[in-house]
Amino acid sequence: LDVSDMLADWVKTKTKDSTGYHARKAVCSWLAKSYNSTDKTQSIRRFIPPTFPREFSSIIWNFEWYNFAATIFGGFVIVIVILTYAATRYYKNAKTIKLAQREFLDLCSLGYFMVCIAAILCATMPTDASCSAIQW
Repeated sequence: LDVSDMLADWVKTKTKDSTGYHARKAVCSWLAKSYNSTDKTQSIRRFIPPTFPREFSSIIWNFEWYNFAATIFGGFVIVIVILTYAATRYYKNAKTIKLAQREFLDLCSLGYFMVCIAAILCATMPTDASCSAIQW
């Protein structure tokens, strides 16, 4: 099997490798052999997309008017969400709030708040912290 070929190449190295480079080298050499194979059933070429390899270019980020508008709108909606949350806390004994279940309204307010934070993070200049935070 192909996996046994890769493992055999990896075991042949017999050196201690803390970086994992030897395993990577074994897989890459197997890929090179399979890529250059003339047998169509054994060739890995059929799995490689036609757009490979991709070229990445650095994009200069500009703070456009719509980024500014999204930041302002996100901040405005955050204020509305906080006021709505405060109103549900203030009127927690009202019949409508009790029937709507205050805990559910709190969760909805929290969700809207997080969406607004994400909108502000997406509209500002990306940093390592904002790129990590946007996933959450």
